[in-house]
Amino acid sequence: LAESTMYTWQHIFYVFVAVFVLHAACTRLLIVQNAQYCLLPGGTYPTKDGDKIIPVINSIRAKFDGSFSEVAHAQQSHCKNHVSFASSYIGALPGQNVTLSYNSAGFLCKSPEVQLPYAVDCEAEDIEKTVVQQLRADHCVAETADANPANTLFWKPKDVLVHVGTECDVDNESAFAEGTLIQMNDTIDTVFLVGIGVEALAQTAIESAKHFTTYLITDAVTGHDATTTAAAMEAMKEAGVKMITTSDLNVVIDPSYTPPFLGVHVPPWWQAILLFIAVVVAIALIVFFTVFHKVKHSARAEKQNLRDDEIVLEAH
Repeated sequence: LAESTMYTWQHIFYVFVAVFVLHAACTRLLIVQNAQYCLLPGGTYPTKDGDKIIPVINSIRAKFDGSFSEVAHAQQSHCKNHVSFASSYIGALPGQNVTLSYNSAGFLCKSPEVQLPYAVDCEAEDIEKTVVQQLRADHCVAETADANPANTLFWKPKDVLVHVGTECDVDNESAFAEGTLIQMNDTIDTVFLVGIGVEALAQTAIESAKHFTTYLITDAVTGHDATTTAAAMEAMKEAGVKMITTSDLNVVIDPSYTPPFLGVHVPPWWQAILLFIAVVVAIALIVFFTVFHKVKHSARAEKQNLRDDEIVLEAH
């Protein structure tokens, strides 16, 4: 019984350690999207006050960087004849719309206005969905200086770089799109989003909200114009994205943040103390039951020896 009890306590100790490790594994991810020259004033697809957002992003990292276990830079990287570029269509201008059709295999279908080299011939019955695409000026073309990150953006060597919008035939700029470096990860529990071009950033935020608690830091983003910015904000709210400001981070994120200890946020030194106490108690219990088992076994053996001696004496 004592030996069984000892193993039970060992199992409890192992479960305790496993729970602690799993909680510690939960992480906060900061995504910095589109902080690159093409979206800054003077770039090929400029946003209003895009250059003023960079210092805000830098200040967030300066104060709260230790609270994020990972930081990812999602940056647009388009091919030269991207489906969203007005120059990809004869006579088209930025701001105009074009209707795109896709077949059941996901390929872009040719049409009188869509004659892109990667589009395929489709029969009417093959078309599975249509999309109204607003055209934009050529921007953030891969391997050009225009697509480079802003040189004033704070960046650490361990930061992750994610290229978005790499597929020519679809206008998908989510950092969670298939093929990017950021994939759905069970260890992520919270995502924070900042960046330039909130219209594109909304795709990342909406996808993130399907899987994680997602915050948009509203004073650390900017859009191309008031109408499209308002529409993007509304779409994100409907998707469950939480809107906060940098001042709210003092409440949402404690600068001394550490992963929750068994579901409760406590300072790191208390975590260490509690873990040490738990380990000591677990070891003490294991030692106690081990010694108890040995003493009990020894007493039982001694008692049996006495009985054997009495039987020998009675025989004589």
